[in-house]
Amino acid sequence: MRFVKALRYITQVIRAIGVFWPSAVLVVVLFFAFCSLDVGRDLVLLSTESCGTLPTVLVAMVFAAFTVWYSARLTGFAFLKTLAPVPRIAVHFPRFMGFSVFTVMAIAFTQGPLPSISTGRMALFAAIVLCSYWWYLLLVKKGTAYAKAHRDAAHARRGLSLLFAGIVLSCALAGVGSNPFVMVACIISAQFFYTLQVAARAPWAPLLSSNYWIMQRIMGSRLVRRISDRLNARFLAMGNHEKAMPQMNQGIIYFMAFNVMALFALRLFIAADTSLSFARWSQPLPIAITGIGVVLGIINILRLFARLANVNLFVVIVVVALFTGRFSDAHEVRHLAADTGDKRAEQRRPDFHEAAAGWMQHRLEERGSDSASRASRPPMIFVLSDGGGSRSGLWVTSVLGRLDTLTQGGFRQDLFCLNGASGGSVGNVAYYALLRHGADPRHIGTTADSLLSGDFLSHTIARMLGNDLLNLVFPALGSTGWKGKRLLDDRAAALEDGLVASGDSVGLHLDRSITQWFDRDPRFPLLCINTTRMQDARSGVISTFTLYHDTAFSGRLDVLGEMDPTRTLSASSCAILSARFPYVSPAGGVPMASGDSARTDYFVDGGYFDNSGAGLVLEMLMELEHDPHLVPLFKQFRPIVLHISNGDPGERIPGPVNSVLNDLLAPVVTIAGAYGQQTDVNNQRLDRYITDRQWPWYEVNLFKKNTAAYYPMSWVMSAAPRDSMRARVREHPELLRLVDNL
Repeated sequence: MRFVKALRYITQVIRAIGVFWPSAVLVVVLFFAFCSLDVGRDLVLLSTESCGTLPTVLVAMVFAAFTVWYSARLTGFAFLKTLAPVPRIAVHFPRFMGFSVFTVMAIAFTQGPLPSISTGRMALFAAIVLCSYWWYLLLVKKGTAYAKAHRDAAHARRGLSLLFAGIVLSCALAGVGSNPFVMVACIISAQFFYTLQVAARAPWAPLLSSNYWIMQRIMGSRLVRRISDRLNARFLAMGNHEKAMPQMNQGIIYFMAFNVMALFALRLFIAADTSLSFARWSQPLPIAITGIGVVLGIINILRLFARLANVNLFVVIVVVALFTGRFSDAHEVRHLAADTGDKRAEQRRPDFHEAAAGWMQHRLEERGSDSASRASRPPMIFVLSDGGGSRSGLWVTSVLGRLDTLTQGGFRQDLFCLNGASGGSVGNVAYYALLRHGADPRHIGTTADSLLSGDFLSHTIARMLGNDLLNLVFPALGSTGWKGKRLLDDRAAALEDGLVASGDSVGLHLDRSITQWFDRDPRFPLLCINTTRMQDARSGVISTFTLYHDTAFSGRLDVLGEMDPTRTLSASSCAILSARFPYVSPAGGVPMASGDSARTDYFVDGGYFDNSGAGLVLEMLMELEHDPHLVPLFKQFRPIVLHISNGDPGERIPGPVNSVLNDLLAPVVTIAGAYGQQTDVNNQRLDRYITDRQWPWYEVNLFKKNTAAYYPMSWVMSAAPRDSMRARVREHPELLRLVDNL
């Protein structure tokens, strides 16, 4: 019998906790994002680099904690029948979740730039969060006892004023210094005051409500009374006990304060959503915490109204989203008006054979005038740039810029092809744009570094948690409407805006059409931006030469050649089209033309098909070796493959698989694994082809083998990994070997 009672009680506890699942999910998300993932831990480290950012971070924490607690408490009124058997869960679980927001973030700030987190360390963090419950209970007990012993209006006013002043002072003091332990002290202080005011709320709130004239006016309003009576009637109709009804005199002051705080936070979040400069000033960490808090609050309020109206709003939202998604596209790639003369610029591009022959002839003519270099065959360098967010882009530009500097511009003359995917394509485009801009070889690395060291994540996170959630339900808000304008731009557009702004800072104009580079100038290398069509996983390429109907390239889709002839893409749009790795950036819709019919193709990260572009380079080499018009020229060159990689070279040993995972998700896990294997197979094929001909292959990897390193794969990076990357490129042995070869 006791076992049955215990089982029934456990069931009641689980059901009660299930009422507050959004709050629990938020704490778990914060825990894993900022205590486990290297990307999240780096955002925490990034926030400590500026004293002005830390108060904003703590304000975001306070908002998230209050939202976790108070929005869950409001939702609890709609589930009183479920919560009645376990009143301690109903009272303490929302409060403790808000309390845990501070605990989790305090743990996050104690960590430095660690390369990895062990399982034992994560278990310790989880134990600290759970054990903090006893500290929370002690604070609540003491705070409640004090408030009950001094239950008068004067103590209530002074006490709550001091508690809120303590929270404000903690936020202000967070900016005193960038030492993370100063921040931890401020977080614990804010947590202390948060817990005391939660504990003192029940004894002191009625006294405040009856002693402030504005509260008396609100409570005396007929409209407020009518709403309160209807809510209570609805709660009673749901089978709740009359004593459990919400007391307006206790809750009105907190309800008003919560809404004022929520409106303030929402206003700041909207500013980050709409303004790139404000988002970059705010930095990613406070935007992420505030955005998650806003989303949590909206979810809880929707659950409350859905329960009161006895309507499953989430089912309605999903149905509306699926229906409206058939008629609108919130993720169409930005496009520009195309040159529609006798021949479009995309159609005036040379094919591969013309482009390759032009480059080789120009290079031989240059070498021919130099009698000292006529004796040896000139190098012909093929660059493969792996993907990996801005980590990859920054590493690519660092390597290419360093080679250009060490060879005093000789590297760019020998560079035949820039080929890559994802963040590697972003780095290639940045370097190529600087070549076109005439950047000095002595300073091109520094310029490229400043271009890709910018913050591309803050604005993107704000759009992800703002515009794109609205676009998900009402895609028409984000689709191209009247005069080609959109009401709500998506997160991919935010990435483009960040790249354009960084380009403008160094004199580049990446928002201009990519056709600006289609001038057949043989001084510059061939540029290949790899992408993948989502509908059928077909490889697509955006390039300075045409692949249209060229059988040499295995049916790869020439994106620009098959695009709607009235439209074209900017350089920034092309770079980001190769780096659309969901969920940070969604698949982008591109209007295509096939004969007389029109369609929209959706493109994702080029790394889905080939994360290095090795497959395309292999096809280029095969064509150069076998085309009778190219062979005489190609024989006069020394092909060199430069693979700029940024994946950890350590051996990966497959771990055990849960039996349930095997039954339910085996196809998904296998397909996800095939993503990396596809690239490995392409690299191995190219490597074998190169080795058979005894051509040199240089792999310049960011990581040192068997050495722990810290390079987060994100769209922003703190100073520690950036400085480590700069040191790595200065001393990389493979890079120095390549310089000696050149």
